[in-house]
Amino acid sequence: MKLSKMKILLIGFILWPIIIAIPQFNMYYTSGLLSGKLKYGEIPLQFYAGLFAGLFAALLMWGFGILVANAITKVRKSELRGSTAYFYITLLFFTLMLITQGKDFYTELNFNANQVKETREMIKKYESSKENMNK
Repeated sequence: MKLSKMKILLIGFILWPIIIAIPQFNMYYTSGLLSGKLKYGEIPLQFYAGLFAGLFAALLMWGFGILVANAITKVRKSELRGSTAYFYITLLFFTLMLITQGKDFYTELNFNANQVKETREMIKKYESSKENMNK
């Protein structure tokens, strides 16, 4: 199945926000839950910022894909479309994101509310005992 240029761009503009936002979610969700800055099930604001930044990344990478395609076309003397290079670059980064962030993202989505509460209480007890020892 051959993808049209518009379908490739649509795929890219869907995947790039995900590529940028999921690492942001992983970085801020667990620490936010444990510190009490986030409630259970609340999505950190950095995730939304990552989605927005992903749209700009999609535009940037589309331009980069065109440059790569032009360079490959000049070297190999066979034509490569910019949208095809963009598609391959997007798939590469999406795969790398899944490999590095996928397990943590899945784990965080499956947190248990009771375990989060218990962990917060344990952290508070530890911090209070640590403060008492320092006095």
